[in-house]
Amino acid sequence: MVVVEIRKVDDARVVFQSLLKELPTDLEALRGKQEVESALLKQNLPGWRVTAALTPEEAASFLDLASRAASLGKISEALDLWGYVMQGRPDNASACLGLAGAYSSLGNWGQASYYYSVVLNRQPDSDALRGKIRALGALGQWADAASLSADLLKKAPADALALSTIAYFCYLLGDFAKACGFYERAGKDDSLMLLGRAWCKFMLKDFQASRNLFKEVLQKEPANVGAIEGLKLLEKSEEE
Repeated sequence: MVVVEIRKVDDARVVFQSLLKELPTDLEALRGKQEVESALLKQNLPGWRVTAALTPEEAASFLDLASRAASLGKISEALDLWGYVMQGRPDNASACLGLAGAYSSLGNWGQASYYYSVVLNRQPDSDALRGKIRALGALGQWADAASLSADLLKKAPADALALSTIAYFCYLLGDFAKACGFYERAGKDDSLMLLGRAWCKFMLKDFQASRNLFKEVLQKEPANVGAIEGLKLLEKSEEE
């Protein structure tokens, strides 16, 4: 990017716009333009708009750059690019899903949940629905997560995420028998589902079944903390 000495903020904006016309994917020019427009807004200058409409081709270019940045672990750059597409084309589901996924990877579950909701408010989307369920679970909002999981099961009756989410919600409610059934439907051989069933059996005082399930988990994952703790509790209960 060419370094230009500029005395006025509005001149800077024109320069950045010119650079972006020549190369719409110039990330430095994009950031400069955003900073200038932000400064103009803070000065309450009339006639300036931060959001500029993007053509489908320009949006596609930015989306490609965002995907590349994300694949290289440059999440901050990817967020900037997806956000810019959202400003220029608010209806772009790909940018919205990109933002949601990036915020999920950063553990910012509140933002992730918001952007998944934006997608779902516009159109049905199974990936967005699964993402929303994960985000709600991470936020501890298990009732809402279970409700959305029930919706997902109507479309995908064998969906493991939906089944395991409902299973855990039932466990929290103390309905261990029902939770155990959902964990079994979610995956008979999956370590996490086996562990869920083991704890359900433990709470139901079916200790032999619980022990067998904990051991089965440890055969798959010898260092599984939940299974080790479960066996220790079983030993303690037998001593008492």
